[in-house]
Amino acid sequence: MGKVPKLKPWEGVKLTVGPREEILWTTKVLFNTPKMFVKTDPKNIIKLIKDQNKILSLGDWKILRSWSDSSGQTLVCLIDEDTT
Repeated sequence: MGKVPKLKPWEGVKLTVGPREEILWTTKVLFNTPKMFVKTDPKNIIKLIKDQNKILSLGDWKILRSWSDSSGQTLVCLIDEDTT
């Protein structure tokens, strides 16, 4: 924690150090896809959502977990504060 304030990153970058919950403003979401996406790569599902919702900043979504069953696929993601 003592080193970060002394670092000089490139212009326009601000570094912060501290407890994760105080620095990263994220929300965990869980959603289910239709059956047609059972075998689809979760990254491609996020891309499809992004293509249909241009105002969402889905590039910052992190897929924590995904699983498939006969009814579709379930994804658990962390989404950034710009999306919530």
